[in-house]
Amino acid sequence: MLKSKSPLRSMTAFGRASHVSPFGALKIEIQSVNRKHLEINIFAPRSCACFEIAMRKWIEERVGRGQISASLSWYMQPSGMVRAFPNKGLAQEIKKAWEEIAHSLGLPLAENTLFTLLSQQEGMISYQEEISDEASFKEHLEKVVKEALDQCIGMRLVEGEALAKDLLKRVSSLGKEIEKIAERAGESTEKYRKKLEERVKAFFTGCGDNEEKVLREVALFADKVDITEEVVRFRSHLGQLELLLKTPLKGDLEAKGKTMEFLTQELLRESHTMSVKVSDLESTQTMILIKSDLEKLREQIQNIE
Repeated sequence: MLKSKSPLRSMTAFGRASHVSPFGALKIEIQSVNRKHLEINIFAPRSCACFEIAMRKWIEERVGRGQISASLSWYMQPSGMVRAFPNKGLAQEIKKAWEEIAHSLGLPLAENTLFTLLSQQEGMISYQEEISDEASFKEHLEKVVKEALDQCIGMRLVEGEALAKDLLKRVSSLGKEIEKIAERAGESTEKYRKKLEERVKAFFTGCGDNEEKVLREVALFADKVDITEEVVRFRSHLGQLELLLKTPLKGDLEAKGKTMEFLTQELLRESHTMSVKVSDLESTQTMILIKSDLEKLREQIQNIE
């Protein structure tokens, strides 16, 4: 595990490592992009296919989410790593075919000519890469894979720290905007009461039950536009987001992205409800700004592990 005070890990990163071993040079590149779940793709020489399960395990121990593409190259030592196998059956059949052709044409077929023809034929020799000591090779492979993972995860942490700073600014801005909405919500009810009183007085002067009608109408309006519950939940969700953005990660596999996506979805839900309830132009404009900021917040959070 890499020690870091970063509160987040981005899912976009890259790592590269190389290692010279008794078996030859090993080189691996690991690229990470965002995905909802962990998806690992390994590209390796056929002779290394038996180590793919181990490579997946090493990656799963360090990464919890994202699409990981690992590309392994192996530049073998020239001695003792490759075996050649002649295709004797194919050679005999080709020799027989050319002899029949020469005989049918009445042409001599010299041995050196026949050998040249055979050497130019594809598939006459097959090659097999051979690992003499798999346990030792696996140790060297693990070393280079984990070194590349260190680089990749280090970049994920650096990107995550930058994301956290930007997201904290957005959360702070949203907190200020929601307080403006909460403040104007009470003012809207009072403005509606005064406006209603003026209308009632203009049409029903001298009527004793006017005040009761005004109070009843104002109470109905206040209940209709009340956003107290929505504001309380909005503040709570913002507070949880802020805590996630300020708390350092505890381990390689701690993931905050899904939790933050859920909180953002809930914030959007509350903002939609408040947009329906607010009535004044200034509050409506503020709600549009809040929803726009939340969409930007959600887009960035989708890249967090």
